[in-house]
Amino acid sequence: MTLTKSLSIFALCLLCSIVGYSQEICDNGIDDDQDGLIDLNDDDCVCESFSPSSLIPNPSFEDMTCCPNSEADLNCAVTWIQASTPTTDYLHTCGITEMPFLGYQMPLPVPDGEGAIGFRDGKPGVPNFKEYAGACLTEPMTPGVSYMLDFFIGFHDEPGSMTFDMAVFATTSCGNLPFGGGDQNFGCPTNGPGWVELGAMTFSGENEWVDVEFEFMADQAYEAIVLGPACAINPNVNQDPYFFFDDLVLAESSEFGVPLMSIEGNICEEDIILTTSDTIMGTYQWYKDGIALIGETGQSLVVSSVPEPQGVYEVVVTTSLGCFNGEQITVTIPEYASAFDATICEDEVYEFGEEVYTSPGTYEGTFTAADGCDSIVTLTLSVLPVFSVDVVGEFCFGDDYELNGESYNLGGIYTQTLTAENGCDSLITLTLIENSASEALLFESTCTGSAIEVNGEVYTETGYYEQLLVNTVGCDSFLFVDVQILNVTEETLEASFCGTSTYELNGEVYGESGTYVQTLLGQNGCDSILTLELSLLPVFEEQIAFDICDGDSVEVGNEVYDTSGTYVQELVSSLGCDSTVIVDVVVLPINVLELEEVVCDNDSLVLNETIYNETGEYSQVLAGTNGCDSLIQLNLTVLETFQTDYESILCINDQITFYGQEITEPGIYINNLVAFNGCDSLIVLNVGLDTTCNNCVSADSRGDFGLSFNIALREQGNYDVLVKYREEQVRFDAVSLDKVRSLATIFVLEKERLYQGHDSKDIILMDEARYGTHADILMKEKRPTISASQIKAYVDISDKQVEGLDEAKINGYFGLIMQGVEQGRVGSKFSFN
Repeated sequence: MTLTKSLSIFALCLLCSIVGYSQEICDNGIDDDQDGLIDLNDDDCVCESFSPSSLIPNPSFEDMTCCPNSEADLNCAVTWIQASTPTTDYLHTCGITEMPFLGYQMPLPVPDGEGAIGFRDGKPGVPNFKEYAGACLTEPMTPGVSYMLDFFIGFHDEPGSMTFDMAVFATTSCGNLPFGGGDQNFGCPTNGPGWVELGAMTFSGENEWVDVEFEFMADQAYEAIVLGPACAINPNVNQDPYFFFDDLVLAESSEFGVPLMSIEGNICEEDIILTTSDTIMGTYQWYKDGIALIGETGQSLVVSSVPEPQGVYEVVVTTSLGCFNGEQITVTIPEYASAFDATICEDEVYEFGEEVYTSPGTYEGTFTAADGCDSIVTLTLSVLPVFSVDVVGEFCFGDDYELNGESYNLGGIYTQTLTAENGCDSLITLTLIENSASEALLFESTCTGSAIEVNGEVYTETGYYEQLLVNTVGCDSFLFVDVQILNVTEETLEASFCGTSTYELNGEVYGESGTYVQTLLGQNGCDSILTLELSLLPVFEEQIAFDICDGDSVEVGNEVYDTSGTYVQELVSSLGCDSTVIVDVVVLPINVLELEEVVCDNDSLVLNETIYNETGEYSQVLAGTNGCDSLIQLNLTVLETFQTDYESILCINDQITFYGQEITEPGIYINNLVAFNGCDSLIVLNVGLDTTCNNCVSADSRGDFGLSFNIALREQGNYDVLVKYREEQVRFDAVSLDKVRSLATIFVLEKERLYQGHDSKDIILMDEARYGTHADILMKEKRPTISASQIKAYVDISDKQVEGLDEAKINGYFGLIMQGVEQGRVGSKFSFN
């Protein structure tokens, strides 16, 4: 049943008689004037009264845009605002009438209409989870005016929700709604700016609505109010304290008349008792739908005593000053309807109230709701079949297999009767398979300081470990774990860098001296701790000067300088940093002396204490006055000293003339001459004695390439001419001197093979103008025989006489004819004088 409180502010009116100005009697329940209107429904029974208008819009939550179906649906109530982050709940008989999460039912009927709101005052573990509802007023309050807030607080009958500390808050700006900034633990509004507390009150109740009057003096022009829990923590917070609000009338105090003090009970479970305020003393008459309830003249009315109790109730209080109309309360009995589905197995029955069903279908029944009122329930019943299931199971050798409490230790086929997922019987056919155990080897490694975890086991040392696991078929699996703990390496690196640059190592860049530590990944996959000792090196600038000699050079860095000047180089110092070097170069001259010298090969040349005795070009480097070398270039020619060795055969009683010396005895004779080059030339004559020579004449010999000799012929005849040339004896046999002439010349060739192509007319006559008369000398043989040791020449001197000569001399020169000379034209010649 729902109570609707229509707020009316009653004024005193002068009522001479309830009968008024007609025949209608206003408190007998009869249409006395036969106008179809009974008691208060007739205009003859009106007390002069007026109703106050609440500054809170939609004060009883009757204006709505939707029916609430879940918690936090306050948005369905027109103009109301969820003031806090924790949300209040909108309840209405068209939708939900209890808090869905907690199941707390609001008392029915509600004081006015069919709607109300519910709210928490904290919850377990979150004491500041407080829910507030707020509204912007229809007009601002007037400062200095007294106001009254008349409203109902609802209590349910759960522990922890029978005592309520509530408070009313106000703000001068409606823009302060909502408050808390989304914080569910913000608490009451005054925990933030812009809000004041108008007052706090404590009330108690149990499964009832309690009418509350709160009067205060407005000190500011407030535009909005918020109602809900007081700021203090509710001591019953762990019991989910929960309360209800309805019929919130805010007006100036002077506009209120006789209020309804309380509504107790539930129309569906027990009596509803309406009690009016005793602030105005007089007589009471209760009305239902405007018609007097005969005999109901007390301060309270038991609604269940009235036949067909649904309707609008009010009380009229009459005093000596007139009559007062009380607040109207609407009582209704709510009708509930619900539907649900149910399922049974095909061999079961379903009890629905007092009925029992075994077949699927839709059935309807009447039950008592939570508030004690009737609830029409529609049942949709489904009947499920019984199933048969085949199950294949596996177990390990030596173990047991359990299925639904039954144990098996042998493979085979078994049956069970169980309850299926739909709740019905299920026949299970079990095919059981027996499996065996397995083994495996696992290699694992990690770094020092780390651990290896395998199947929940942690290893920190190198070793060989064993685990007992379950394999893929659910049997024992022996896992052997080979664990290797690898070393973490540590290394210290000393490095430096130049002051104008940075040092980079493994992607890290450093700009200052210091000690740095890097953790890298080593070759074995473990950390490699690298400690870098880094030094900052200076950058240098230096100026150097060089004096060099002409022809020399100086190398600085990679540059070579051989010319005077100033040069700038950017080099790298010994520390490896940039170094600016300014090079001043001065080239000094050197002195050069060229000497041409000639010495004989038995002499030598001494120059600055150095002895030279071979032909060649020589250099001497001396120190100059400017510190540079003084160069002497010597071109030395060593002339040859000649020595010519001759042999001669001396005939017995003969003599040889050797450079003016008459030699008659065998022996060695030397003559020292000066060669054409100015050096010594030694002529050495070895004279031997020939005892076998016939008419032998001997000749002295001299010269390098040839043999010169003098032979004196005094008589005509044939002579053998024997000449020794070097180490070979050259002999001319059978030289025939027929006649002595003044001068004769003959060619004598050295080797037999060179005689080819020559005839006996190889005779050269000397120039008469130079040599005088020539003689014809004929060779007796075309090709004379020549041995290795002698040359035989046959000379025939003609019989021509030269007047005045008693003696003829042959001066001869025998030379070598070299291979390849045409016709022997360059050869040796003998000159006979």
